[in-house]
Amino acid sequence: MHLSVDGTFLDFRSFLILFRELILLYKSPDEPLPALELNFRDYVLTQRAQESSPAYQRSLAYWSKRIESIAPAPELPLVKKPSQVKNHRSKRWESSLSISDWSAFKETMQQHGLTQAATLLAVYGEVLGTWSSSPRFCINVPVFNRQGWHKDVNHVLGNFSSFTLVEFDYNQPLSFVERVRDVQRQLMEGLQYHHISGVQILRMINQARGKIAAGAYPCVYTSLPSGVDEWDSSLKSMITGELGEIKYTISQTPQVWIDVHVWYESGGLEFNWDAVDELFPTGMVDSMFGAYCSMIENLAAQPALWQQTQIDLLPAPQQQLLAEVNATAKPVNEALLQTLFYRAADQFPQELALIGSQTGITYAQLREQANRLAHRLRAEGVVRNQLVAVAMPKSAEQIIAVMGILIAGGAYLPIDLNQPQPRIDYVLANGQVRIVLVANDEGMARQWPETVQVYRLDNALADSTTDLAPIQQQNDLAYVLYTSGSTGKPKGVMISHRNVVNMVEHTNGHFGVKAGDRAFNITALNHDLSVYDIFGCLAAGAGLVIPDEDKRREPTHWFELMQAHRVTLWNSVPALMDMLLESSDEQATLADLRVVILGGDWVSPTLPERIHQLAPAANLLSIGGPTETTVWNIWYFMNEVKPDWPNIPYGKPISNSKYFILNTSGKPCPVWVPGELCAAGEGVAQGYLNDPENTQRSFVNHPFNGEPIYKTGDMGRYLPDGTIEFLGRKDFQLKIRGQRIEAGEIEHALLGFEGVDNAVIVDAGDGLQKHLVAHIAMEGVQQNFAQANKTADFLSDDEQQGVITNAIERLEFTLSERGRRHFDASHQRVDFAVQSTDLKSYLQRQSFRRFEGDITRETLQRTLSCLSLARLEGQVLPKYRYPSAGGLYPVQAYVFVKPGAINDLAGGYYYFDPATSALVQLNDPLGSEEDLYAGYLKPLYAAAAFSLYLVADLDAIQPMYGKVAQDFCFIEAGYMGQLLMAESANHLVGICPVGGLEEQDAFRNALQLGGSHRIVHSFTGGGITAEQQEYWLEKPRSQADDADATQDTVNNLSLDEQILEHLRLFVPEYMLPTRIVFHDKLPLTDNGKVDRKTLRENSNQVASVRAEEAYVAPATPMEQRFAEVLADILGLPRINVEGNFFEMGANSIHMVRIQKRFKDELGRELAVTDLFRYPTLRSLVAFLDKDPDEKRDLSESRERAAKRAAARGRNRSAAETEEV
Repeated sequence: MHLSVDGTFLDFRSFLILFRELILLYKSPDEPLPALELNFRDYVLTQRAQESSPAYQRSLAYWSKRIESIAPAPELPLVKKPSQVKNHRSKRWESSLSISDWSAFKETMQQHGLTQAATLLAVYGEVLGTWSSSPRFCINVPVFNRQGWHKDVNHVLGNFSSFTLVEFDYNQPLSFVERVRDVQRQLMEGLQYHHISGVQILRMINQARGKIAAGAYPCVYTSLPSGVDEWDSSLKSMITGELGEIKYTISQTPQVWIDVHVWYESGGLEFNWDAVDELFPTGMVDSMFGAYCSMIENLAAQPALWQQTQIDLLPAPQQQLLAEVNATAKPVNEALLQTLFYRAADQFPQELALIGSQTGITYAQLREQANRLAHRLRAEGVVRNQLVAVAMPKSAEQIIAVMGILIAGGAYLPIDLNQPQPRIDYVLANGQVRIVLVANDEGMARQWPETVQVYRLDNALADSTTDLAPIQQQNDLAYVLYTSGSTGKPKGVMISHRNVVNMVEHTNGHFGVKAGDRAFNITALNHDLSVYDIFGCLAAGAGLVIPDEDKRREPTHWFELMQAHRVTLWNSVPALMDMLLESSDEQATLADLRVVILGGDWVSPTLPERIHQLAPAANLLSIGGPTETTVWNIWYFMNEVKPDWPNIPYGKPISNSKYFILNTSGKPCPVWVPGELCAAGEGVAQGYLNDPENTQRSFVNHPFNGEPIYKTGDMGRYLPDGTIEFLGRKDFQLKIRGQRIEAGEIEHALLGFEGVDNAVIVDAGDGLQKHLVAHIAMEGVQQNFAQANKTADFLSDDEQQGVITNAIERLEFTLSERGRRHFDASHQRVDFAVQSTDLKSYLQRQSFRRFEGDITRETLQRTLSCLSLARLEGQVLPKYRYPSAGGLYPVQAYVFVKPGAINDLAGGYYYFDPATSALVQLNDPLGSEEDLYAGYLKPLYAAAAFSLYLVADLDAIQPMYGKVAQDFCFIEAGYMGQLLMAESANHLVGICPVGGLEEQDAFRNALQLGGSHRIVHSFTGGGITAEQQEYWLEKPRSQADDADATQDTVNNLSLDEQILEHLRLFVPEYMLPTRIVFHDKLPLTDNGKVDRKTLRENSNQVASVRAEEAYVAPATPMEQRFAEVLADILGLPRINVEGNFFEMGANSIHMVRIQKRFKDELGRELAVTDLFRYPTLRSLVAFLDKDPDEKRDLSESRERAAKRAAARGRNRSAAETEEV
């Protein structure tokens, strides 16, 4: 006999009735069944009539409140989407517990006052909690809900059941008994508020969340009733006793993934699982069911287990697999990094250690130079674990400095000179650095904190060249690298000699690195991949090939060096290898390249094949591990990669390294289940320097075995062979082209900008197209925008009526030049053409927001001297260079000098006396000057060396002019401001008008003003360079300049630019968002958190809209041809010739492709750096159109400007090539 019944229409009791009646008819086919006075329709109508009852309303209120924060379904690993399952077929797993074991189970259960249904449901929850990547979830529990409204209700066929949702939260550390009690409470509440059906509950969830909730809870638990009355005898016993042996049963419920049934049979426990096996990875449901059986058996046998908060359900075969993966223990070489170098120098003194394009340094020479530096540093008092900063560009001197520091006994701290000065200052202060090593005069000229001594390397070498005996132990610091921090401050990762030695010995031993090998040192010193380049080579007698600093963005330069010096080892982020491949001709080969190591970012599965075309003999290795685990502690060989793989696996741990994948409860994750990657072993860092809070948060002990681990914040999962697959971040840390970025650090900086209520950083795009987008909530965005651009600094709320505040409308108004009158052709014109010499004065008068030059006491004096008075013979009144009402000159000048910013001039407030041309120092003011500036003013203040205030003393004019006195003061301040701006540029001093200041009282206190004083105008200022002026003065007047002028107008109005300028004070260029999107409020998820997923999706839409709005067509044949090539490379339908390449989605790889295509197809030679200097098609074409001499002069001028900017930490070249 075969029966198939649609369970949609029958509940479990109806199955009992059906089979009972079937048996009666089978035995007595002529005997009629008892007549009923009620049918299922009558019951449904009665149930609907109850919706106005108090009981129904109480149930409605209960569920309405609960669904506000109800958890979703378990997130189980799936191999396909449920919609892709074409034939919904379930597979059954079944087992039982013997009478004796079940009796023991019940005895412990009853001692704790627990019910059978709740306890067995909690066991199911433990299993799902182990295999679910979400610690908080709900299980769907059917409730048999026949209401006794009629005597025949228990004899009617129909689906009277509803369901309740039981929530599990494994973020809460509860014992198993406590967990069961919580389940029991929820079940009782579900029965108490049962007047709402499960279908109604799903509809309410659907309305609350705005998505289809049907099938949203596909994990079901059913405890079948028994022993209540005559109808509740076992269905199985009834069938086998009357109809025959049951050979096969299965339940297949649409939209249910795993359906668990438990019932009680002949004094024992029976249970089965019906699951859609096709949905899950092979063998996963077998493991889950096995864990369910094991836990029930263990609870019966081990009463103490009921009190445990952590119950390990990992199947035994998986425990064995993971133990084998982590069985990596080997002896660690007890050497220090400098002793490894000494050993290699003893063996290979004449081998080249450092190789540049022009020179080479042998091991003996490197030893000598490093020893000389070490003697000097030790004489200066350097001791073990003391940080010495290395602030140098990539060069041989950089390596000498590193080795000298280690030999002296200290630890090195790399400083990226392109980072904002405040960030550098913080790193130096946090690291308690007192010695900084620089390479040249430009390094010496930077503004270093007073707490450090700066040494130029060639002036810091002692005479002695002898080896120094080590003073460190192996667990002492070798270096500290600062990484992005989520709290807004970088974190200094402390790495010991032992950490590095373990990684170096493992890698060199595996690849047989030896004398004669050549490694290409492409990675920057402040990126941890450089650690292996240096110490892997110098421990083995190999040579380190160093690219030229001024060509380190040029992959053609890399290729030439690699061929010339027969490079055998490459180690970098994938993006740099991609740049090398893009720049190489199809027939080019690097036959000597035998090892390629890529890490720090996702590796495309297509990259290995491309590498093998260039370097056929190369072993390809993908490495992983954050800075806190010493460069790398896990790797995967990529010699065989299938192109259809979504990504390259993370791999398996290296020697003396382990990985544990733990869920949020700290339990080991089974195969296929995502969890946090937690690293252990010799590579784990000592923590964060002078940061105990973050150290205690991330460096913890394993909750099961007590082993020290580092919680990486990365997500991963084990594959069946023990290989780890990397799945991204669990938090908001991002990776952009190999650079680790904490979204929180940028968000923290954004919140410091006035008017920003909330800020979220997300990534948009994929692979090499990935970039940062800032989403900012500013209440009344347009109003704040207008205020930030000084539209109404002096206007009351009433006065602001009718003022344009919309950014686009303001720009259109500005460009319409309403201040000019326009006449038709009927009016006669007399032309006075502006001479070219006059244009210089136009361009000299500009507002400077970036101060890249030095300023001295003398240059400030010359600038202010234009405000001095002169006493002429025969004249009673003094003479000024600007007019004043009635010759009264009531507007005074005050100066604030930032401490340490102007040579030979102490910081503080001054009054400028026009009679003596002297600065009169005022008493020390209360409070901080920086606190007086807010919002858009903060970046101006931070970048400036001084502030200038024009203050009207109304007592000096009001007796003569009464109520209009202040109006005349504003006019006078305008004369003074124009004079200052015209004069300052002659002395390489730049100033930027700020206007009136809102905090008048605060500034009055700072300047010690009286009640009659009013601040009518103010400026910020600092030193500028000749190159900053040359950028404008040397450009030919053209349509491109008109476009730049328009762009300057946009920048003056742009809130985006103000925010970016603010960010530049706190984060390096690679952490600046490509776009900023403004909101009145940020979207929220169901649980009230910012919906980052929605913001990420919206980011891509914003990009396409802006690209369309900004389109400007090519105007010349050359622009048209170049635009066609560029559009093809970027995959865009058309190119805006005034659009920034990077804002159109270009990255460093595209820059290489553009360079190559322009050369191959258009015959135009240019360097990759030219594309960064001229990042619009129009400016690039204008540059390429110059004659060679003019182009060379301009390039040299811009190069000088770039060097000056780099020396002051304000290099704004494209950030993505600065990252390594």
